[in-house]
Amino acid sequence: MKGKAKFKFNGGDPVLLCSECSTILKYSRHFTEEEWKAMRGEIKLSAQYCDECEEKRRKAKERKV
Repeated sequence: MKGKAKFKFNGGDPVLLCSECSTILKYSRHFTEEEWKAMRGEIKLSAQYCDECEEKRRKAKERKV
């Protein structure tokens, strides 16, 4: 796994952040069971990206090919 998901606390509540720019992607009330497990360190979750960073990554990957 190249990157992993980033979790932080925002006002005491866990949030999932973009692995590139740290924009809040999801609040804990919307976490899946897999995201809860990753936040607790029980499993590894791959890097998560906001739409803008995902687009930048896609374009950079296309340039490499």
